[in-house]
Amino acid sequence: MFRWILPESPLWLLAMGRTHAVLEVLRSAAKYNKKELPDNLDKQLLTEPDLQTEKASVFDLFRTGRMRRTTFLLCIIWFSLYLLYYGIVLNLGNIGGDLYVNTVISGIVEAPAIAISVPILLRMGRRWPLSITMLITGVSCLLTLPVPYIFNKQWIVTTLAMVGKFSISSTNVIVPIFTAELYPTTIRNIGVGANNVSAGIALILVPFLWDLKYLHPTVPMALLGACGVIGGLTVLFLPETSNLPLDATIKQQRSGRRMSCTRKVPKRVSA
Repeated sequence: MFRWILPESPLWLLAMGRTHAVLEVLRSAAKYNKKELPDNLDKQLLTEPDLQTEKASVFDLFRTGRMRRTTFLLCIIWFSLYLLYYGIVLNLGNIGGDLYVNTVISGIVEAPAIAISVPILLRMGRRWPLSITMLITGVSCLLTLPVPYIFNKQWIVTTLAMVGKFSISSTNVIVPIFTAELYPTTIRNIGVGANNVSAGIALILVPFLWDLKYLHPTVPMALLGACGVIGGLTVLFLPETSNLPLDATIKQQRSGRRMSCTRKVPKRVSA
């Protein structure tokens, strides 16, 4: 239904060489926002040096060294995210305490975690908040391991697990946005979809996670904690994308240029 309501991305249309469609979307947006477009906007789009019809495929995710590195690191992050999130959510009965109380608390902490992610994204960017939230989750899971031997207090274990749930819920909001911004417009959907494959693998493994307790009771939470730490550190190898113009094509990403529609257009000066 939304296909006929929401307009196509002008940046994607420009990357595809569909300049007439770009003008239609921009004129519609300008009319809605009561703004005026430059008279020579069509000429600016036609003279854009990076304008091309770029056909995208999944192989483009591995075409350049930068793309291969980005895809590999994001696969690790998505795998860690889903293993942590569903490893906690689907195993609330295995952390100890009352299953129903744990479920209620888990649901309560998720709402503020999602809400607080919005100002975090606007003010602090993507890279550091994502790294910190994953590290907090990993450390919280690891801290649950010595508690039974030191304090023997179940409420401390439950609190640490819920801190991890709160933090990974925020991570779950940031990761899709960060992933989309790291890929050029022409392969953005392919990139996000490909990284969901690693997330799917994590989901396959989650039901078997707590079977590892037969090796040692601490193994499942230790594994979750390790994934959180590894995922959080992996984020630091990726660039920040907040408040930066997005790449439209792979060629543009390699050259470091930005298409004209991502640059500010000078205001019209009235006579």
